Amino acid sequence: MRGRNEQPGDAFEWLVTISSSFGMGATAAFIFSIERVNPELQFAVTYKTWLGFGVVGWLTFLACRALFFAPGDENRSGAVRRRWFLILAILGLGGSAASMAYSLRGVSSAKLTEVGIGVLLAVFVLSILSLLLIRTIHFLNADQERNALSPEDLTR
Repeated sequence: MRGRNEQPGDAFEWLVTISSSFGMGATAAFIFSIERVNPELQFAVTYKTWLGFGVVGWLTFLACRALFFAPGDENRSGAVRRRWFLILAILGLGGSAASMAYSLRGVSSAKLTEVGIGVLLAVFVLSILSLLLIRTIHFLNADQERNALSPEDLTR
């Protein structure tokens, strides 16, 4: 059941919107539930946990809606979409960094160094995995274009 402005491919965009909203909200809730890190890790579900989930989830939902379902979407260029995506990525990274800094308040400088090294290592590994994923996507897109050609096109 589609609305009047929805296109046939919009189901995937809805899936991305809902799952991103829930995932970002759950991540914010997890980070805000951290009460103490030193000497042991303690969690507590408080109003900050629920507020963080709601606010971050709602902002992510609105941002995804603006990215995928903006009015005049059929005339929207790829450059505009890339700009919105870049803005959302920067806001997501900034929010994650702020939430992590909030969670690590009161931690000794020696432990902060260990956490910093762990974060840098995680960013490095995730960057390599992202690069491999992007290369795989490019390969599959090129392969799909090759497979779409007729045998006569391949002999020319």
